[in-house]
Parts: sequence; C-alpha cells; structure tokens
Amino acid sequence: MSANLRDWYLDTLGVVQYRPRQEGAVDIPFPVDIEPQLESRPQLVSKPQARTVNAEDIPPAWDAAPETSPDKVVSKESPQKVEDSPVQSDSAQPVDPFRIACWQQGDDLLVIHAFPPGHVPVPEERKLLFNLLRAIDRLVTEMPAADYIDWPLTPGEPTDFQGAKSMLSVFLDTRIRKCGVLRVLLMGELPARLLLPSQAVGTQVDFQAVLGEIEDLPGGARTIVIPSLQDMLTTVSSKQVAWRALQKLLVPRD
Repeated sequence: MSANLRDWYLDTLGVVQYRPRQEGAVDIPFPVDIEPQLESRPQLVSKPQARTVNAEDIPPAWDAAPETSPDKVVSKESPQKVEDSPVQSDSAQPVDPFRIACWQQGDDLLVIHAFPPGHVPVPEERKLLFNLLRAIDRLVTEMPAADYIDWPLTPGEPTDFQGAKSMLSVFLDTRIRKCGVLRVLLMGELPARLLLPSQAVGTQVDFQAVLGEIEDLPGGARTIVIPSLQDMLTTVSSKQVAWRALQKLLVPRD
C-alpha cells in the first residue's frame, strides 16, 4: 500500500497520525470527497457518528431492510402478548382464601368440605353430617375430630389456584397411599374444582354436571361430589341428591 493511500485510509478511520513538523501536507492523487484534515482530527470521537446514517434517511418501518424488520415486528406484537397473557395463565388466577375441613371416618372414607376462612362447623352442620354418615353405617357413636387446612398456609402469601390445587393434591395423595383411604366424599363446588381429576387447572367446574359422578383417583381410591352442608340445610332436594350419590359410592367395585 502506498504512503498516500495509507494516510487517506487511516484518516478516514479517525486514526491520529504523528508526523515530523517539517513534513508537509500530503496530496492525495485520486479524487475522494472527505473533510479537510485540520477539521477532522479534533473530532475523532464524533467522526464515526458523522458517518452513520442520518435519522431522516432511515426509511419507514414498512420500507425497512429485511434485517431490521424482526425488531419492528416484535415491538408491534409485544402489547398484544401482554394483553393475552392473563387469559392464557389460568393457573395463576387468584382464589379467595378458604378453610378445608377433613373428617376421616374409619380407615376407608374421607370427607372434605370447604368453609370460609376461620370457620368452624356450627351445630346444625355437624348434626347433618353426623346423620349422613350414620345413614350409611359409617358412624357409630360420635363425629370424629376434623382436620383443618387454611389457604393460604401463611397469611399474606399469594393465593393462586394452582398453588391451592397442588397443596391439597399432595394432602389427598398422602391420605390415600399411607392411610388406606378408598372413598373420598367431596362436599360442595370448591373441593370439586380443586380435587376432581377431570377438572383442568383454572377452569370453572360445571357443578351440576359432576354431582353424583364417580371418578377414580391416583392410588386406587374413588371420589364423588355431593352438595355442601349449607346447600342441604337450605334446599331439601339437595339432601336427596346427596343420598343417591352416597349409595353409588358405597357400591363395591366389580
């Protein structure tokens, strides 16, 4: 590379060249449209910016080069993804705090009922449940003590639906595999939403459709849904639905 061409190349890149004082300016023998040397050297930092494309020369998004189009598409689609995310993430939908009461009568029957936070069954509710269990020969003298599970486990924690479902599924699986539970009685809509295998995460259960229907649980147990104690206390027909469902649940397997 000739000395003249080298000097022009280095000046174009913004590289400072140190020459002896007696050396005069170099004449470039071929036509190149660049700025004078004395003006370009003091602006070494800003000179590469001056050679970039000006903002007014950038074409609109629909005329952009192919390599820049993906960035435009992502920036235009991102607001739509943010809007769609709450609909797609059903598992993260919040659920109101609740209390689960569990009664295990004998070795094979587990009763699960949902109550408001901090609620303890009132005498009318306990008497109704006592009569139901006695009618199916699962209660001889008195009601067993209830086990309570509050959700969320710690006040102030997130109350997403998936977290509640996972927590109760672990509890139920432990009772089935380690305590020999064979039949699970789900009383009311919330236990059905949380524990029925047929209910997808975050979906609204069709409660009337699952009333009295038997489903198999992991571990060999079976479950059936009946109305809650509150429903049976206010609606006489709910007691008849519960009684028919209990008869189906107690039928031995073929």
